[in-house]
Amino acid sequence: SDLGLFVHRSGDSSPLLLSCAHVLAPPPFAKAADPIESPVDNDSTRAINQIGELDDFIHLSTGKVNDMDAAVANVDVGVNGSNDIDGLGAPSSLMKAAENLVGTTVSQRGAVTQKAVSGPVREMGCCISFSFRGQAYRIGKLVRYDIESRPGDSGAVVLDQDMRAVGIHVGAEEGSTSAYFSPMNLVVDRFLIDL
Repeated sequence: SDLGLFVHRSGDSSPLLLSCAHVLAPPPFAKAADPIESPVDNDSTRAINQIGELDDFIHLSTGKVNDMDAAVANVDVGVNGSNDIDGLGAPSSLMKAAENLVGTTVSQRGAVTQKAVSGPVREMGCCISFSFRGQAYRIGKLVRYDIESRPGDSGAVVLDQDMRAVGIHVGAEEGSTSAYFSPMNLVVDRFLIDL
């Protein structure tokens, strides 16, 4: 999926969609059971392309450093999700423990960039501010990597060369190749998920 990654909770086979909180649970008014749609129809007051409902998410707040930017949604019955990523293939596993990824080549395919792109990890433990609907949000514990990216690629799964999902793409600095992802081990610990 260009929206994110299909996962499940340990001991439960029900599919969940993992993506960024600012994608699935846009602040400040998101709440559990909100409809999730793909593609998003911004002209409609109701979710006409509904694929699921918001399950659990990081409540992004202004005025503090948010640990990550991630959310999971229940997938509606009849929605068939695939983790097969055009040009990359399907992830083999999730990174479940903290690692220093500096120097590792990673790849992803964002919904807007629409092609597989790769680049090196440059820095661990970054904190950046991003603007969303006129508010500034700070996200900490991010990994910085060099990659071609466009607005709207948020939620793409970031893979290492072993096809292991090492993170979820959060965003990029405008006019540069510096991009950021939330490391997958933090997401796994927070939502207790697996492939």
